[in-house]
Amino acid sequence: MVYFDRLHHEHFGTIRQQLWSTFHFLLHTAIVLVLQGVSMLILWLVALQGLGGAEVRFESMKSKADGGLYANGADLVADFRYQIDSYVWKRVPKGLDVSKGVEYWNGTLATVAQVYDSTKSDNSNKTAADLLTKTFKKAETIAIQTLFDSLAVSIPKEEDAEKTSSDKFNKDELLDKYEERFKLVFDYVYISVSSPATPTPSHC
Repeated sequence: MVYFDRLHHEHFGTIRQQLWSTFHFLLHTAIVLVLQGVSMLILWLVALQGLGGAEVRFESMKSKADGGLYANGADLVADFRYQIDSYVWKRVPKGLDVSKGVEYWNGTLATVAQVYDSTKSDNSNKTAADLLTKTFKKAETIAIQTLFDSLAVSIPKEEDAEKTSSDKFNKDELLDKYEERFKLVFDYVYISVSSPATPTPSHC
C-alpha cells in the first residue's frame, strides 16, 4: 500500500517505473514468505516446548509406576488425569474436534490401570510389565499428537488399512514424521530468506 497505491496507474510505461515496481514487488513477496515461515517456526517452538513438558511428566509417572509407588491402577490413572489432562486436553482450542483422541485416551488409561494392577499383584509378570511400557508410550503418543494438532502443526494422514489399532500410536514413528515436517518448514524459511529473488539494498 505504501509503495504501489501512490503510483499513477494511468501512466505506467517508463523503464524506471517498471524496474522500480518489479524490484519492490519481489521484495514484498519475499517479506511475506519470510514472515509466514517465521510464524510457522514460532508455532513449532511452542509445540516443542509442549513436547518437552509432556515427556518430563510421563517420565516421572513411568518411574513411579516401575517402582510400584502407586497403590493401585486407580491412583495411577488419577495421576494421569492430574498431570496430563490439565496440560494437554485443556490447551485444545474451542472448535477443534478431538473426540476421537479423547476416546483413545480414555481407553488407554483403562488399560493402564488394569495392567498396573497385574504388575502390582505379581512383580515377576514380565508380560504385564512390557505391556505397561507399551501402553505408556501409546498414551504419550496420543498426548503429543494432541499438543501438535492444537497448534495446527499437523502431518499428512496416512491411510493404511493393514495397520491395527495398536500400530496407530507409535511414538518413534510420529516423532520422525514431525522431524521431517520441521525440516521442510526450516528449509522453506531458509530458502525464502536467501532466495536470489530477494532484492539487495542496492536495488532499493
